[in-house]
Amino acid sequence: MCAFHLSVAGLAMMNFVHLRYLVAAAQHRSFRRAAIALRIAQPTLSKRIRELEDSLGVVLFERSTSGAHLTADGENVAARAKQVLI
Repeated sequence: MCAFHLSVAGLAMMNFVHLRYLVAAAQHRSFRRAAIALRIAQPTLSKRIRELEDSLGVVLFERSTSGAHLTADGENVAARAKQVLI
């Protein structure tokens, strides 16, 4: 079970760009592939994800050379982000 909880209203206060990038990275399971889909540079996506992690105080992704996978907290935040972006 995830110890981190975030309301939809709280997540709405985040920058929509950060949320779009989070959802794309989660869907593609890769920062590189997400950046290509979003038509942005991969370092830009990485920076925005890191900013979101820093502002929330949690790690959203487990990063490796084979891709990026959501942590339990990341699953929670990504689910809320999808609700906000609909």
